[in-house]
Amino acid sequence: MEELINIITTTISTNFDFTYCLVVNIGTYSIIKTINSIKPNIKITTWYKRLIMAVFSILLAIGYYFTGSELRVLFNSFILAPVSWAWIFKPICNKLNIGYHKENEDTEN
Repeated sequence: MEELINIITTTISTNFDFTYCLVVNIGTYSIIKTINSIKPNIKITTWYKRLIMAVFSILLAIGYYFTGSELRVLFNSFILAPVSWAWIFKPICNKLNIGYHKENEDTEN
């Protein structure tokens, strides 16, 4: 059983860049919070949030790629970043009451 756990852990750590996922989530969150603080009357829909995350993820992936990261790992991490936001980081932010402004949320979230 210990060997199986070791194999799973090694496979996960070699196929994903968790720092990339964390930076994407923190960066996207910061950009959206900055937009909310500068222009609080602008409605930022879920699609705009996804677009911001996609653009930021791509720009960050380009930077990571040119510093020597593997393309396969970046692609896997690009997919994992929004999933980790939805399942891990957003519930934590909501619990700590530091989420996005509720009046800017649309019904999809």
